[in-house]
Amino acid sequence: MTSKTTLYGIQKGLVRKLSLFDKTKHQVPQTYHDSTNAFVGKIGSEAIESHASFLLDQLRTHYQLKRKAYTYSRSLGTVCVQTPQVDFTVLIALNRTNPKEYLQTTEINAFKIDPLEADPTLTQIFDPYCKEITLASAEVISIEDKIDAIETIDELSSALEYPSDASYCTLKFQTINLQITIQPEYLHLQPLIPKGLCDFLRNANEAITLLSKADIKLSLFEH
Repeated sequence: MTSKTTLYGIQKGLVRKLSLFDKTKHQVPQTYHDSTNAFVGKIGSEAIESHASFLLDQLRTHYQLKRKAYTYSRSLGTVCVQTPQVDFTVLIALNRTNPKEYLQTTEINAFKIDPLEADPTLTQIFDPYCKEITLASAEVISIEDKIDAIETIDELSSALEYPSDASYCTLKFQTINLQITIQPEYLHLQPLIPKGLCDFLRNANEAITLLSKADIKLSLFEH
C-alpha cells in the first residue's frame, strides 16, 4: 500500500494584518471563493517568501549550502524549496470558515536524510511550524475491515474509538503520546501533548509499526 507523507503546521492571522494589505485600496474578504483566495495569495506573497527564506537561510547556514545545492521557486500563494536535506513548501490561503483570516501552512514533503538520525538542528529548524502528519493512501482504506482487524489485537483495541457507522476510527496511544485518525483516504497523526518534532516523528514511526499488525502497511516519507 503506497502512500504520500506530509508533515505540516498551520498558522492563522488576520488578512488586514498582512504587510501588503493596503487599507486605502483593499477590503477584507467577506466570503471565500476563487478570487478572494487569489487576492490573499497575492497580498500574502511577502509573508510566505519571508518565512520560506527564513527557513532556508537556517539550512544554508547550518549545512553550508552553495547556491547550486538548492532550488527556490514561487507561484501564486506558494513557495517551494528543495535542498539536499529536505523539501518544503510554504503556502498561504484564505480561511474557508472565517474569510477574515488567512492560513499560512508550512509543509515538509520529503526528507532526504533521516531526521531522527541527523543532528538535532534539522528538526529544530521546523519544530515551531510542523506539528501534524497526513499519510495519504494510494488505495481506499476499508474502515470496517481495519476496525475488525484492530479489535483482534489487544494492544490496539484498547486505544480504539469509532462512531456507530464506522465511517472512520481513532486510536489514542497514551504510552507514545499520539493520536491517529483513520479515514478512507488517509491517516492523520498528531501528538496528544506537543513535545517537539523529534519526539513526534519517533512516536509516529512506532505507531505505524504497530498498525502493521492490523495489515495497515504504510510508511512515513517513502522514497
